[in-house]
Amino acid sequence: MRIPIRAGFDFFGHLQQDDGSVLATRCFFINYVPIVPLGTYRLVGGRAGPVSFSLKSVFAAMFKVWGFIGAGAIAAYGIGYHSWDERHPEMPFITLLAGLLFLGVYTSWLFLGHRARTRLRWGVVSGLALITVAVLVLSAVANHEGAARVTQSDGTALPPADLPMSISVMKNVPGALKDEQLNPVASGALLKQGQPVLVDLPNGTAMALVAADTTSAMVKVTTKSGGSKVYQVDRARLYVARR
Repeated sequence: MRIPIRAGFDFFGHLQQDDGSVLATRCFFINYVPIVPLGTYRLVGGRAGPVSFSLKSVFAAMFKVWGFIGAGAIAAYGIGYHSWDERHPEMPFITLLAGLLFLGVYTSWLFLGHRARTRLRWGVVSGLALITVAVLVLSAVANHEGAARVTQSDGTALPPADLPMSISVMKNVPGALKDEQLNPVASGALLKQGQPVLVDLPNGTAMALVAADTTSAMVKVTTKSGGSKVYQVDRARLYVARR
């Protein structure tokens, strides 16, 4: 599927003037995103005449679009960071920065320009603002909940564990097939940090190390085949492994 690319010249950053005319900045655009401002014009009726460069019009032309794109990129970076690696330590700052940018953009959509502030316009902008707030709050909460760390004996921190369902994406060790003679880990028994265990997978077993001392039913382990990534596994899926 090809995405059509449209480029050309058009007016952006319209500002209503007291005399009834409109100031606007002529820009080179790609897919209606202003790229390069080329000058300010006064629009009267169907005619346009060049006037002195208006920084306010340029700001209106660029910020309404690029401010939204920038805010969205910052928010997406903060939301997606934990899925690449771990909890982002600067998530509160990222959330605040993205929120302020979105606030500025939505305010400009309502108050910076020549378009009437109709009920429909208020409703659309308010709806987008509510969705934005919900997404930012949920991502901040998710990031906060992922802040828990399993600390090793040397004081270094392990990444947060995934959901229990992450067992489905763990990689099995080639040649380490299921064996009916495997000894399951005893219920309630103490598992010590660094203790090797075998994790029962649908297509085999994965060699792993216990991440921290525990007697709970859910055990955090690091897999040798998955680098330092931590998984949270039901104890019923664990078997005793030889060192």
